[in-house]
Amino acid sequence: MSVIKAVEKKLILVILCCLIILPICVYAIDNVPNAPDNTIAVGVDISYHNGTIDFEQLANEVNFVILRCGYGSDYTSQDDSNFETYVKACVKYNIPFGVYLYSYANTIAKGKSEGEHALRLVEKAVNEWGAKLSLPVFYDMEDSSTLGKCDASTKAKIAQAFCGVLENAGYTTGIYANKYWWTTYLTDSYFDNVIKWVAQYNDECTYTGSYSIWQCTSSATSSSADTTLDYNYMIENIFVGNTSSNVTSTTTSSISNAQIITNMGFVNNDGYLTGVPLGSTVQAVISSVSKASSATTVTIKNTSSSAITTGTVSTGMTMTLTTNNTSNTYTFVIRGDVNGDGSISGVDYVRLRNYLDKKSSLTSAQILAADANNDGSVSGIDYVRIRNYLDNKSTITQ
Repeated sequence: MSVIKAVEKKLILVILCCLIILPICVYAIDNVPNAPDNTIAVGVDISYHNGTIDFEQLANEVNFVILRCGYGSDYTSQDDSNFETYVKACVKYNIPFGVYLYSYANTIAKGKSEGEHALRLVEKAVNEWGAKLSLPVFYDMEDSSTLGKCDASTKAKIAQAFCGVLENAGYTTGIYANKYWWTTYLTDSYFDNVIKWVAQYNDECTYTGSYSIWQCTSSATSSSADTTLDYNYMIENIFVGNTSSNVTSTTTSSISNAQIITNMGFVNNDGYLTGVPLGSTVQAVISSVSKASSATTVTIKNTSSSAITTGTVSTGMTMTLTTNNTSNTYTFVIRGDVNGDGSISGVDYVRLRNYLDKKSSLTSAQILAADANNDGSVSGIDYVRIRNYLDNKSTITQ
């Protein structure tokens, strides 16, 4: 690659980081592959193996950090010994972070216990150490001696058990594995709809499925750390705004429905809510509201106007908040989810194409969802954006 192209990629990466309002990075970390063109953020993942780290310097080198909280079932002896130190450093230097737990589960019960392990430490970080999670809680699934001996269906059920514990508490979850595991072991349809963090130590990620983060090397170097670091490129915006850890509790006498919406990281535009991460569960949203204000009641209805408590948040669903005798109803808009099924698929770009060709109509919420590039209008550009998203060539920011 020429020097000019390398410089161009650096400039693109800096511009993208600025667009999503991330901390400024000076890219002092070396020995990493070139950033993909669609990179929106860079980060490292660390555990106690990385020892002492200069987080003040690291804050100028990365946009995020993912911290190991522990491994295996819910025993304090299996907590990561540096987790508390790392969490407090991220809080001190305002570094967005997420969490991962390494799995040794080979039964559903152990998967649930590992979920409880992660939840215990996440809640401690939030309630005792002043942290706010900015990324999902990831489940590291790649142990050949335990998980590797389970069939595909059991692996999926173990993952569901882990993720269910966190999601029921209001947290967003994701799955980490190397490319071989993603293509050979994690083949159950359950994994088609999870947030994926893919490890492949290569000049480029050749995994053909959709994914949000690519862990590209374990040999990154920086003067901020005595050891080499795992380095990651985020190519899909998965910074979360609706988890319980991002909801600041406010006294019931002063909180308003508008404040709750803001605290959850959503954007209200004339009653339409954007900023909801794709794949967010109804239960997670309800849990987040209750943690923001115990005096607030929340009702979420599907597009048939039936009240629901499970499923995935989709375009056209409504949420009614009632606080201090005041009720407000909001309509969810998931950009790219034109047909309102909570996902982005070929159905959505066909629906948009027909709308542009005046062969079908869309509701007001669906029109907003069709504005995939968020430029205030619906055009062929949005159709192309959805097609490129499905081909893993672009992202759709909520």
